[in-house]
Amino acid sequence: MRRLSIIMLLILMLSSISLIAADVALAPYTGIYGVNMASMLYQGGEVWEGKDLNGYTASKSEINYSDAHIIALGGVYNISSNEMNKDSYYSLTVTCANGFYFKSQSHPSSIRPFELKVIPRFENGSGNYTGTDSDSDPVVIQCSGQTVDIHYDSASTASKMWFDLILVLPIDYEPTPNSNFIVADGRQYNLVQAYDYTALVSIELEYGDKRTNITIPFSGFYNGASSTGKLDNNVSLMFTPTGQAANMVIGNTASVPVGHIDFMMNVSGGTGYRNGESIGIFLSSSSDPTVCDRDGFLFRHSSVKVNTAITDYNSIPYQVYVRGKENHGYKDTVGTGSITRTREFDGTDYLNASGNIVNGQGGISNFIRPEWRSPDDSATGSVFSGNAIEYYEYHGDIEVAIDEPRSLMLEGSYTSTVYIHVVTDGTV
Repeated sequence: MRRLSIIMLLILMLSSISLIAADVALAPYTGIYGVNMASMLYQGGEVWEGKDLNGYTASKSEINYSDAHIIALGGVYNISSNEMNKDSYYSLTVTCANGFYFKSQSHPSSIRPFELKVIPRFENGSGNYTGTDSDSDPVVIQCSGQTVDIHYDSASTASKMWFDLILVLPIDYEPTPNSNFIVADGRQYNLVQAYDYTALVSIELEYGDKRTNITIPFSGFYNGASSTGKLDNNVSLMFTPTGQAANMVIGNTASVPVGHIDFMMNVSGGTGYRNGESIGIFLSSSSDPTVCDRDGFLFRHSSVKVNTAITDYNSIPYQVYVRGKENHGYKDTVGTGSITRTREFDGTDYLNASGNIVNGQGGISNFIRPEWRSPDDSATGSVFSGNAIEYYEYHGDIEVAIDEPRSLMLEGSYTSTVYIHVVTDGTV
């Protein structure tokens, strides 16, 4: 009897493993870029209509949503027939380290809350439809770390279930132009006029033993008007500093972690990496990517003014190292995977007249090659409604190494600015 029990247990275990034959897929969408912090057009409607915000009003957005509201698409496909029941479900877990808030990078005290809503999608013989069971109704995600389970809809006859994840901006009433605040859920949020509002959201999709995840940097702005629509851009770049960024010590030549960058760029619509487009990211000491600052990265003493001579007494050079996963190949070598690389920048790199990134001191030019992403064709036809999604992403850690002092230096505070440039062109 003991031997029989062991054999039966093994059979049960093998059977349970073989049940999960489905695949999962997840990708960002255009709603993550250029969001107006004061907009009234993100009220959480649940019926898809339209590609953009044209024709939308606050009341319309309470009923409908468009592609411009969708921040991610995903789902489960190739579900076997014996899985098509109410016991089948996928789980979505969403995290945002500092809570569900957009935050200005230049003025961190300026924040604005947001929510996400999961719109479950299924299919029957007549086409797409939103779930009809209580277990497949739209669900609002309001806090970091929240997990929602979406069950298979009993009215569905398809071998897939997918979702649209849309952005919701709570707001109590239309703000007065240039009032520099909005009111949401009875609380006033003061906003500075800036184009650097960001939020970093991580999404994990799980179905049985299959899982996938993605980290998305949102981008947004506030210009004093609620009527301004979504910005027509497709790039989001976010820098998150560490506590050590403002507490480095001259004389300590060890590399110091100063922050993390997250980058995402949509290239869907036939202009992506498959057609030879290149994306490059480089760091320099010049705010203009086409201008070379020959001095490179320098910490300058607080006493240094515009006309002050730069010496070893009042300044010191440093290097910046960025480490993250990049495209392993380049241009015609799509599909060769990714590799972790460390890039070194001295601050003198710039974009020359030929459109190439070069080093101003004649050294080795450096630029980061973000990873190119695109779901496979079977996922595109199943859970992305036929959309050929292509995008670049990069997530990198930044360290700073200060040179050894060459002489006695002024006591006091030293500061420096690093500019992150994104260049997109076939010549990079």
